[in-house]
Amino acid sequence: MGRNCYEQRLPDLIWNASDQHKHALLAGLWRGDGSWSYVNHGNSVVLEYGTVSRELADGILRLLGDLGIVGRLKIGRTSKSTVDTYWIVVAGANQVEQLAELVRADDAVEIRGSLSRLVKRISPTGYRVHGGVPWVRVTEIARRPFAGDVYSLEVPDAHTFVTTAGLVVHNCFPKDISFLKLLAGNSGYHFQLLNSVIEVNELQKRRVIGKLQKHLGSLRGRCVALLGLAFKANTDDLREAPSIVLASRLLAEGADVRAWDPVADASQLLRGVSFHDTIVEAVRDCDAAVIVTEWAQLSALASPEVRDAMRNPLIIDGRNLLDPAEVRAAGFAYEGMGRPTSPLDVLPETEEPSQSLSVGER
Repeated sequence: MGRNCYEQRLPDLIWNASDQHKHALLAGLWRGDGSWSYVNHGNSVVLEYGTVSRELADGILRLLGDLGIVGRLKIGRTSKSTVDTYWIVVAGANQVEQLAELVRADDAVEIRGSLSRLVKRISPTGYRVHGGVPWVRVTEIARRPFAGDVYSLEVPDAHTFVTTAGLVVHNCFPKDISFLKLLAGNSGYHFQLLNSVIEVNELQKRRVIGKLQKHLGSLRGRCVALLGLAFKANTDDLREAPSIVLASRLLAEGADVRAWDPVADASQLLRGVSFHDTIVEAVRDCDAAVIVTEWAQLSALASPEVRDAMRNPLIIDGRNLLDPAEVRAAGFAYEGMGRPTSPLDVLPETEEPSQSLSVGER
């Protein structure tokens, strides 16, 4: 928990502890270095905790957040101090009441009595609580140099990270590999494997256009449906999504582009593309359907309803999601990535790698 007051931190085990234990830890901290005070000599009360350890301050903010409490961080120097002090401030009558047990019993009685005399309780400013989760509004984004450890907690199902100071961000593999490439270059190291991954990812996008031209010839006036827009399933993340590149290339070739995705909204990114609420609507009267994202809904794409809706039943499977034999048996022409176009048509091994549309995203 730190060798001195400048290095204090919360114990790792607290994050898996019960709410009762989290409250107990906060009470121990508050009764040691915390305080409470009236606001402008009125009945409103704030709780404050001061520390010279930024890591401890970040931990307390996160721990309060786990309990549904929004704390405010205030940084300043007390008289005769040579380092900054980090103050955690908890305001708002409802929040203070929830944390009254952090202070001594007689103080808790006085706090509750004072809050009970409030004529009205003003709604909190700067944040709202929705579904038990506190939400805050971002008012400014600033870039500052930082040296030191950054702590993060991955949440696999939501594909997010909770980082130092409680910032929630999305996991983004393409961004990560781009940074690794830059880092390697700055260090004078040629990261051949990583460069190959990036190159193959870009080649796969161009191969989809080539496969469409192989079956349809010129794409001018052709209708192509892009099924899935997010860069991977179970997210609405469009950063580095293959759909952005494919749509732009198809539009440049003169094609009529339609799109479907259950959650991702690309209407502001893809001008000239028509968006549809269902798969059948997206493929209706189309010359080809391209699986761009491996959404579970697309596993049943090779259905009679889809085949009858299309002008030309052609599926380009950018994720190798479907079974080629089943798709062809259902009356579709089928092309996967790195797969033979038919059981008797085996491609040379050097023509293209046996990969899906976006290598490494998994």
